[in-house]
Amino acid sequence: DFAGRSIKKFANISDYDQTRGLLTHVIEQYDGKQPGDPEKAAKIIVQLAENPAPPLHLLMGKLALERVREKISHLSESITSWEKISAETDFEK
Repeated sequence: DFAGRSIKKFANISDYDQTRGLLTHVIEQYDGKQPGDPEKAAKIIVQLAENPAPPLHLLMGKLALERVREKISHLSESITSWEKISAETDFEK
């Protein structure tokens, strides 16, 4: 119930309709339609708790995998683009 009845809503301030209002609308439209199965996630979390070497980070769901891979790709491209300038900050040897 992340986006449903457990979400706290406050009085609407019209100055923030373009940001907070839009986000609230998106969350309300998504409520009850999330692709993740909480029971499956809970089972995996228990397995991780019992694992002697659990991962530092675990992505749950295809959407999470897709978004993080996209983020890593963009980050890698940015690092490559600015690599020369980044390396120039070291002391001269």
